[in-house]
Parts: sequence; structure tokens; C-alpha cells
Amino acid sequence: MRYIYDPNTGTFKLPPPWTATWTQQGMLQMEGGLREDALTPEWKIQEGNNYINVPMVPIFEDLSRELLNPNYIYIYLCCLLWFVDEYAVFAGIILVTSLLGAFWDIYQRRANRRHIKEMAKVSVAVRVRRDGGWKDVSSVELMPGDVVQVPQGGGWKAPCDFVLVKGSALVDESSLTGESIPVVKLKIGEHPHQLYNPDVDKKHTIYCGTTIINSRNAEDSDLEESSALLLVVRIGWKTAKGNLIRSILKTKEMEYSYEKEAQIFLGLLIIVG
Repeated sequence: MRYIYDPNTGTFKLPPPWTATWTQQGMLQMEGGLREDALTPEWKIQEGNNYINVPMVPIFEDLSRELLNPNYIYIYLCCLLWFVDEYAVFAGIILVTSLLGAFWDIYQRRANRRHIKEMAKVSVAVRVRRDGGWKDVSSVELMPGDVVQVPQGGGWKAPCDFVLVKGSALVDESSLTGESIPVVKLKIGEHPHQLYNPDVDKKHTIYCGTTIINSRNAEDSDLEESSALLLVVRIGWKTAKGNLIRSILKTKEMEYSYEKEAQIFLGLLIIVG
């Protein structure tokens, strides 16, 4: 996720979306795609690649976070006292079972993160219009404003958020919404002078991670233009899928008052002991 430094407030902020000033009519006029000379290094740095990279926490960080928990520290000290008082068997059982539980929690946490990382990974070959012609590129190279041709045959998973600018599509959104019934997506342009809003214009938007079951374009009979055309509006972490994954990774742990009180109580016991 890329942030821009605001010298007026002294804080880092998300850059405004490129679609903030796009009208529906303007999107239809972008059917010709981007020019290669418009893909400046500054723009690429600001937008980043169309790739959701979920970092894996180092194993030592997971171990230290789990094993240096105040509750475990209290268990270690109790086991130490029991060893001194010749309760070695009892202390050993408590210590081993506690460590096994901690290692199992770490294993589950890392397995879940690996699953999220694999789920977020999307990299496919796409046919994009650049400089008025069609070329095959990796979906990682897509930028807002690119026009992509939907492959024939269906079953194509969207690598970013698109808007339909030509044709129609039947989309399976179960990966995002859990709804098993496919959704029909239509070409944008009902309100030409209205600004595009992804929360309002859902029937024109194809979200990252969803699967296009079928698409058609009845406007052109030419084989090259017979596929539906999509306009890239959001890439990477800015997509609906990126927002979903970020909300999963950044979930704030619930804090209960009794946990804080228990830590204070344990601290007092350690001091008294």
C-alpha cells in the first residue's frame, strides 16, 4: 500500500483515487486505452504494481510475541519454583503442555497467514490496449485507465477492479460476498455526466477475485472486438479484494478489562513471590 506525505499536516495519506474525477461518459471515451508514454515512473511509484503481497511475519517474531506473554512468564516462574521445591514431574508436565499449546497457536496463525497469502496472489496473462493496439502483458503491469479484453470461453478470474465499457458479463462473486447466484454486469453509461462511484455503480463494476462466467459484446461483429472490454479502475491493495484482505490482517484484537487486571495481579504475585 502506497502513502503520500502531506507537508501541510505532517502526515502520510492515501493518494486520491484516479476515478474521483471520472464521469461515466469519460470512461467510455477511454476505450482506446493508455499510451506508453503516459506511464511515467512517478505514476508507477504512486500506484505500485497490481499485486497484493501479504508479508509473512518472521518466525522469531511470532515466537517472542507468544512465549514472552505475561501469562507464560508467570508459568515459567511457577515452574521454576516447583522445580526448586522438588515438584519436578508436576512442573515438567505444566511447562511441556503450556509450550505445546503456544507452538500450536503459532502454527495455526502462520498457516492462516499463508492461506491468505495464496488467496491474495493473482497473476494472469491479459490482453491490453496500449497506443491503439493490442498486446499481451502480465496482470501485474496493469494500471488505472488500461483497457482489457475479456478472454473467450469464460472462467476468467479478474486480477483487479474493472468497469464494463463495452458488452455485458455474467460474474460469480461468491469469493467476495458468499452469494452463489451469478450477477449480471452491464456496460456503464446510463448517466453520462455522473461521477463514477464504485459503491453506487456496482452493476457496472467487476471486482478483483471474482470470476467472469460468460461475456459477450453484441456491438461489434469483428473477431478482435467481439469480446467485452473492461476499464481498469483500481489495482493492488486499492481493490475490493485488497480492502478485504487488509481488514482481515489488521483486525484489532479484543481487549477485555479482566485481562489487564489479571496482568496487574500476576505482576503483584511476582513481586510478592
